[in-house]
Amino acid sequence: LIELALMVVAAGAIVLLAGHANTLSVFRPSESGDGFTGVGIGLLLAAFGMSGSTATVYLGNEARLPQRSIRRGLIWSTSIVVVVFMLVSYAMTIGWGPGRMGAFANSNIPGLLVIQHYLGSPFELLVAVFMANSIVSAIVASSLVVSRVCYSMSDAGLLPPSLSKVDPTTGSPKVAVLACYATAIVGALVC
Repeated sequence: LIELALMVVAAGAIVLLAGHANTLSVFRPSESGDGFTGVGIGLLLAAFGMSGSTATVYLGNEARLPQRSIRRGLIWSTSIVVVVFMLVSYAMTIGWGPGRMGAFANSNIPGLLVIQHYLGSPFELLVAVFMANSIVSAIVASSLVVSRVCYSMSDAGLLPPSLSKVDPTTGSPKVAVLACYATAIVGALVC
């Protein structure tokens, strides 16, 4: 939540500080180098970027009132992600310059450069720290989802039955979690 708030504040500040550079023309498909093809590629990338919100489905076995809580989780997480993506994308486009977006795509840290330009190095460092935290969080979340997918596949008879055993106290699929983490550690060491 802190990271989302930080990104909304940063994007809002960039939009305000950009002043006369603000324009709705960046939403025209003709602004994309490839017209609607570019828009389609952008939508595809955005869809994959938002795919983490579907993790609520895989964690449904452990939820209270899953029919209601999963639906609410999907609606809220998807809505929040869409709004934040739109705001931050607009701010980055305006902050970088709509006519220079080719250079944005080729830069290693374009978002941090825009933030540094408009908000200074201390705010850029704060955002960088939260970005590193976000990367670690995404790795942990991915591991949780993979373990729940293995649990579901085991429960459906597609993987060994031992992976569908749950901890009687917590209700979490402890064997699937341990198997996924052991596989990840071995894979990391081999690589």
